[in-house]
Amino acid sequence: MGVTGKSCAQVFYDVSLHVINVYGMQSKAQFPEVYTDFVWEEGIPSVLHHDGTKEQTSNKVAGINRNMLVRDSYPEPNHPWQNPVKTRAIKRISASSKDLMDREAQR
Repeated sequence: MGVTGKSCAQVFYDVSLHVINVYGMQSKAQFPEVYTDFVWEEGIPSVLHHDGTKEQTSNKVAGINRNMLVRDSYPEPNHPWQNPVKTRAIKRISASSKDLMDREAQR
């Protein structure tokens, strides 16, 4: 667990603008609140593409999407590479993190 008490994170990736937003969470159950914060800070997305976890498919999130006219999108089963967050944003975050750790190790 980090200094801030966050043990996991939610990554939002704008496919058209290539903007990455990372929100720390104490647990996955915080997704609806983090999603609401994201919408408040960045605006309403036209599509929420996600992998179908129970936190992302909850009635609370479905209500948020319905009220804001956000379309849900899912990758086909057993095709996780169809998720642009995983294929682009996470890959970029991982590479950047590795570079940062390598630089710190060289000090």
